Amino acid sequence: MSNQTTLTEDAPLILDATCSYGKVWPRHATVRIDIRPEVHPDIVMDARDLKFPNAYFDTIFCDPPHLFSPGKQTIAVLHRRMGGRMSPTMFQRYGWWNSRSDWLNFVKGTNREFYRCLKPTGTLEYKILDGKGNGTTHLSELLKGMTNFTVTADRITKSRTNFNSDSHCHWLTMKPSPHKQSD
Repeated sequence: MSNQTTLTEDAPLILDATCSYGKVWPRHATVRIDIRPEVHPDIVMDARDLKFPNAYFDTIFCDPPHLFSPGKQTIAVLHRRMGGRMSPTMFQRYGWWNSRSDWLNFVKGTNREFYRCLKPTGTLEYKILDGKGNGTTHLSELLKGMTNFTVTADRITKSRTNFNSDSHCHWLTMKPSPHKQSD
């Protein structure tokens, strides 16, 4: 990476790997990336193919899309469930997966790349919706695919989308596992 300008030489380097428009989580990321140029990240980059050196970041934040292929019917159902608070632009703002296999490919690729780019003492902060339907991501799939990490904390909140009354958001804190990297 090019010369990093920081106030101190030991300032933590923080990557927001899926910044979207909000650029809110975390508020103080060093670098914000997203695959979508229209969200104006610091760098347009795919989190499955990070162009950073090994052991570069102290913390990586990841809040990927939580829903699959929004058809008109899905948008209408969500709009009703949320009492009119959701519009079709929600999917444009937060993105979506075209298929479950796209989601699983993302998990596999970020498992490898986050492990490579995170310092051994670093932390991965991961937000995931554990939806109960076929149209959402599932915590079990994430945990099965993130083989290079160990969950050290799991803060659970009720899903604000009301996509499904049993859906919850998991705010996971993960540490690199002390084993040889796997894909």
